[in-house]
Amino acid sequence: MCSTSGAVRAATGTRLLLTVLLAASLAPSPTDAQQGGLPKGVVEIKPRQGETATARAGGPDGVFTWKGALRCRGDDEAIVGARVRRGRVLDYLQIVCAAVSCDGGDCRWDRYLSTASVGDPNGGNAPVLMLCRQNEVVAGFRARVLGLFNLQYVEDISIQCAPIAGPPVKSVAPVAAKGRSWRTTTGHLDRPQVEGICPAGGASAVAAFAGRYATGANVAQALALLCGSSRSACPDGTHTDFSPLGPELYNPMKKRPANAPCPECCKPCVTLQGSMGVSGRTDREVANLPIGRYNCHFYTLSYMNYVAPPIQAGRPPRRFQKLPGNIPFVGSTEECLEDTDFDAYGFRKVQAGTVDPNALEAGDVVAVFSAAVVTQSCRNSHSGVVIGVDPLVIRQKPNPEACVTDFTWDEFTTFYQARGRSHRVNAWRLEQ
Repeated sequence: MCSTSGAVRAATGTRLLLTVLLAASLAPSPTDAQQGGLPKGVVEIKPRQGETATARAGGPDGVFTWKGALRCRGDDEAIVGARVRRGRVLDYLQIVCAAVSCDGGDCRWDRYLSTASVGDPNGGNAPVLMLCRQNEVVAGFRARVLGLFNLQYVEDISIQCAPIAGPPVKSVAPVAAKGRSWRTTTGHLDRPQVEGICPAGGASAVAAFAGRYATGANVAQALALLCGSSRSACPDGTHTDFSPLGPELYNPMKKRPANAPCPECCKPCVTLQGSMGVSGRTDREVANLPIGRYNCHFYTLSYMNYVAPPIQAGRPPRRFQKLPGNIPFVGSTEECLEDTDFDAYGFRKVQAGTVDPNALEAGDVVAVFSAAVVTQSCRNSHSGVVIGVDPLVIRQKPNPEACVTDFTWDEFTTFYQARGRSHRVNAWRLEQ
């Protein structure tokens, strides 16, 4: 039985001396790297689309024997705990998964199963199970590490459990920001040195690295959490699942639980290159722009620039400026469509407040406005272009984070809260 406990009994001197000796004794050699089958030095695990990685505990250098992402098997399952074995360092780590089901807003799991693992299942002391409550999933970790500079080993960990806020999608359950608590192997964790927290979605996987310890034992040397997004329900090629269009708002309007799956929120991105028809010229133009550089009114004004007569006193739409690091600046440069813009481009209001979708024509512009705003400036909160009437199709850019997509009239009015007294819709048509 391989265990790291013997290394501690044999060690003398101070803790600092131990870490120095470990660093010297574990310097990777070509032979070790070949035997391990993995390259020396930093070994990274790439998150899937929609995932983000927390800080990593352990490593980054060492004699790595394995790396991978520990994941649950089913899309309805989530990570609810961890089973560990410890000696001087973390010998073994195994994730614990459970299928989550929701009844209205009450989400919980009943039975759990220990699944994927890293390290030596026979190493260290007796196994210890850290388990979340049945209405929680894992959403964070803390770790204490042993080592010096770039050669570090996870000594001990604790997991953070967060209340489940909705059904899991692709093994990611949305979680609450409040009511979180910690589970440890010994009741507490002294001097945690690394912390990784998933803010909105539970942990979708554990990025794990197996390495060789001083005794030659195979241990769970390094780890990080891969965090899922609460918006990860949408498959690749779609990107409309955002507030206020997300399930938190959309489902109650549809008289469904707030956290119910929302397939209507995942609308396909329009293929802009080569687009034809009413908005074809606009589509082809914005196809070359980064998604995060323009909003719905930029798209609408671009369309109006193309269809309005050249003599009309229009204006070029404004893209977002960018801060260092390619971060969009949403502020004074955010495009705002005003009623006076419609007048300048030669559009007249053909329906006001309450719109009959059967009376709309291809080429019309529909704009959601707030009834509480008295001034014309920035009164319109959203706009889109009617590109078809049988069936009715409205093309727009939902927000700066989303791709251009098509909505039905029902989706348009529901997503943008345009069915009540506070938000209404005007329809505008180009005068011929």
